[in-house]
Amino acid sequence: MDFVAQVCDRVALMHLGRIVEIGDTAAVLSRIGKKEALIEAASAEAG
Repeated sequence: MDFVAQVCDRVALMHLGRIVEIGDTAAVLSRIGKKEALIEAASAEAG
C-alpha cells in the first residue's frame, strides 16, 4: 500500500468486482486500515 500512496492521487476500492469507494488516496487508505483493525478486533474477541 505504501507504493500506491506514493504514486496515486486518487484510488478506487473494489469488492466483488464493483467499486465501493473512490477518493483521495490518503483518505481511502486510512479507512481501509481502520476497517482491518475493527475486523481483527472482532475476530479476536469472538475467538
